Amino acid sequence: MAQTRVLIKYGPYKSFSGIEHKTDRIKGLETFLTNLGYSVNTQSIPIRNVCEVHVYDLKVFECDIRNLQFGGDGELDDLCHEALRKITDVTSPSSTA
Repeated sequence: MAQTRVLIKYGPYKSFSGIEHKTDRIKGLETFLTNLGYSVNTQSIPIRNVCEVHVYDLKVFECDIRNLQFGGDGELDDLCHEALRKITDVTSPSSTA
């Protein structure tokens, strides 16, 4: 079975060092999905304060990047679980029927 490829697109957000692209807020989501067997890539985008999750070239989830938990493994982050539900909705065999 091939791994499902997931693309996390993330924009810059304001932190102590200014407004810039930082992966600190998406690390938990990336780790969470990787631990579940997904092939995860990341891509910076110019849209400020946004995090998008794409599967099969479809945007399946979007949130304010500042609402993701800083660091960690994503296990306790409700937004990571919500993103997983959206991914599963698109990738589960019953969704194609």
